[in-house]
Amino acid sequence: MELIALPYKPNNAEYLALTNSSRILGDQMAFLRSQFSANSRFL
Repeated sequence: MELIALPYKPNNAEYLALTNSSRILGDQMAFLRSQFSANSRFL
């Protein structure tokens, strides 16, 4: 079977944003966004 897409592996900042998205304040999210990878799904 051919692989259609690569699995998504978030970095530490993306993982924190995914797991705590409802509890993260604006300034905390701005700090985390600066650490997201260039091809992040959050940007």
